[in-house]
Amino acid sequence: MEEIFFSVVMATYNRAGLIARAIDAVLAQHHRAFELIIVDDASTDETGALIASRYAAEIEEGRISYVRLPQNRRAPAARNVGLAIARGPWIAYADSDNAMRPGCLAAYARALKAAPEARFAYAKIAHMSDGREMGRPFDRAALLKRNYIDMGVIVHHRDLYLDYGGIDMRQSIYDDWELALRYSAVTEPLFIDEVVLDYDDFDDRPRVSRVAHSARGVGDIRRSFGIGHPVATLVYCRNAVDGIRETLLSVLRQIEVASEIVVYDDGSTDGTVEAIEALAEQYPFRIELMRAEAPVGRAAAFAALLARCKGEHIALLEAPDRWTDNRRLELLSAYLTVHPDCPMVLDGVQVAGEECPRGAGLPEKVTGQALLDDPWAAPLATLSGAVLRRSVAGVLAELPEGPGAGAALAFALEREGPLGSLGSVLTETGRAGDDRASHLVAALPFAGAPWRAMIEDELGAGEALRSSA
Repeated sequence: MEEIFFSVVMATYNRAGLIARAIDAVLAQHHRAFELIIVDDASTDETGALIASRYAAEIEEGRISYVRLPQNRRAPAARNVGLAIARGPWIAYADSDNAMRPGCLAAYARALKAAPEARFAYAKIAHMSDGREMGRPFDRAALLKRNYIDMGVIVHHRDLYLDYGGIDMRQSIYDDWELALRYSAVTEPLFIDEVVLDYDDFDDRPRVSRVAHSARGVGDIRRSFGIGHPVATLVYCRNAVDGIRETLLSVLRQIEVASEIVVYDDGSTDGTVEAIEALAEQYPFRIELMRAEAPVGRAAAFAALLARCKGEHIALLEAPDRWTDNRRLELLSAYLTVHPDCPMVLDGVQVAGEECPRGAGLPEKVTGQALLDDPWAAPLATLSGAVLRRSVAGVLAELPEGPGAGAALAFALEREGPLGSLGSVLTETGRAGDDRASHLVAALPFAGAPWRAMIEDELGAGEALRSSA
């Protein structure tokens, strides 16, 4: 059988400090039947000079082709230029900040020879920051929910490019996700259960900028493939006639995300139900109302709401709280999509009468220690500051009724994985009057070791001090 030849396409922009590592990794491949096409997207740093001097021999012999675009057109356009001039029947991609492992192309060559009918293959990556691996056997339903195929491990036959097009120029981010969805719709991808790429996941952009950028990309993909957004907003209310309209309007004003909205009225007697029904008439088919003739409590209400909704990401909202940013759901849902290790993500909450918002100073990944280090031992001043995965939402039916439900939820889900934190204040609440001790008492039955012991020690010390006084 003829040796498999790869055209490796590398788009770059202002990566003079990183690109040599990426190029050297391609040149070090054990499988030698390849060309490297570098498309410089009008860099303004020393990228071009570095390539011309350091890789002059490889350019001379044809191993490397270097193309500089006259103006910046973004990565999708640059990759398409590379696709247009590729000579090989098989296309691979290399980002200028990642590094192929030496056996990368050899792994693909072996797999493709063993499966000559394959036209699309992918493998696993390892994150440089912590060694965490990403990649799994192909499951289109799972791929529609979240991308697990990075551009740097996509290999496809040139015929797919000719028949179904190259990189989608409309995508602002996640062009790899779009390409994987489009190509996998016409041919079953071949999964190679091997790490072939070291992925540089260090990012020094501000947290909200990063998440907003990701959110735009997730929205683009969902619109392109007609994927229903996975968010359900569960609203709990009881005798909140003065605030329920603003609570629901803060959900209805959310952009980019068509959340299903299910409201549970827990036996209100003050006109709350009538206010909800009036708004539902104004926004037909957007609000579903569930009612209890007599109060059943927040835990039972959330259990009923969860059984009724379909969303995979569950946003909680307690009237009269409200969200203050129209992109809140988009941002928090996108965070969960791109951080599969997090069972829940929090935003900051501004409590009426308090100078400093709660939760705004948390690290991006929150552990039990970070929760205990917080002055309140609970950045969740209200459940309205949380979006969680449906797979862990069953705990809502176990939460205490009084103050501290947010602390109980945070400590319960911290046992499932680190909690995400957006770091921005996107929620307002008028409820206050709680204290650290009430949060700790509520959290104690839900906390995992060693946090439970630390909570017991703090509560015990507080009780001892009160007794001595």
